Amino acid sequence: MKKFFRKYGLLVLAMAVIIVATALVDTEAEIVAWAILSVGIILIVYIAERIKNNRRIDQLREEKSQSEIGRLKSQLNPHFFFNTLNNLYSISLTEPEKTPQMLLKLSDLMRYTIYKGKEDRITLGEELAYIKNYIALNEIRFKNEPKISLKENIINKESLIPPLLFIVLVENAFKHGVEKMEVEAFIKMEVEENNEQIVFSIENNFEPYENDVEQGIGLENLKRRLGLEYSGRHIFKITEENKLFKVKIQLESE
Repeated sequence: MKKFFRKYGLLVLAMAVIIVATALVDTEAEIVAWAILSVGIILIVYIAERIKNNRRIDQLREEKSQSEIGRLKSQLNPHFFFNTLNNLYSISLTEPEKTPQMLLKLSDLMRYTIYKGKEDRITLGEELAYIKNYIALNEIRFKNEPKISLKENIINKESLIPPLLFIVLVENAFKHGVEKMEVEAFIKMEVEENNEQIVFSIENNFEPYENDVEQGIGLENLKRRLGLEYSGRHIFKITEENKLFKVKIQLESE
């Protein structure tokens, strides 16, 4: 019965008003006037209900988006920790003198990931500092001396972005490029910001036989997150040719 009235309540109300009006008035003109008034009331109620329902739908979509973003972040965080802890263990056995320095940098990374990673937005400067710390931590353990460069052309380091957005690309470049290359490995990064947009680009060389299934999963998660955080306000481009892997992300500044 409740479902019936929720679905047909407005129609029942209209019919009831017209029936009552017909019984109370004498002329056809008055009946028409009552009918028009009834329809007007019903339209107002209908429009109000539609607005209410649309707001509720928007709210549910927002809640779902935030839940999905949180899920994608939770997939990312343990991945960093496990990789770095494995690296630390290996170095503690072969080069124990480097262990204290790595522990300090790992502590900074974990602190950022745990606390800043929960925030909705952080500054571009904070994210870049985190990336530089991550690079420094990885450079300690590589004997093939990869060439790592990060070029910055930034007007406003206080520009806001979601946390841990670019780092997945940096980690991929190390894991699927530098780690597999015996010599001449490199990673080139560039960050541009002009108060209107933020552009992050990264390029690395790689061995063509490398299985990139895991890399594909990470990039798919990043693509999904960009779609949630910057729907219609971003460009995500991947190119792969001549043993070079390139990714470019362009975001509208907030």
